[in-house]
Amino acid sequence: MTIVELEAHRRTVTTPQGPVSCIHVGSRPVALFVHGLGTNALLWRHVIRAFAGERRCVAIDLPLHGRTRRRQARTSAWVPWLRWLRESARQPAPDQ
Repeated sequence: MTIVELEAHRRTVTTPQGPVSCIHVGSRPVALFVHGLGTNALLWRHVIRAFAGERRCVAIDLPLHGRTRRRQARTSAWVPWLRWLRESARQPAPDQ
C-alpha cells in the first residue's frame, strides 16, 4: 500500500481535545498504532500493509504531528488523548 493509497483512508475524528487525523484501513478487530515524537501515522505504512487483511488498522497523528494540529493555544494533556484512543479502538470501523 503506497502513501497515496493510505492517504485515501485518512479520516478526521472530533475529540474533546480537538480534531485528530488518523488512517483507518480494514474492518476486523482493531490494531491501534501510535507513533513516537517527530513522525506521524505514515510511519506504520509497512505494518499496515502487512496486517490490513487481518485487522482494522488505525494509525493516528498525535497533536502537532502529521495532520493533527494543537487545539488553539492550549497544550493537550496526555490522559484525555489516551482515553480517546481507548474509546476509538472500541468503535466500529467507519464506512469505507
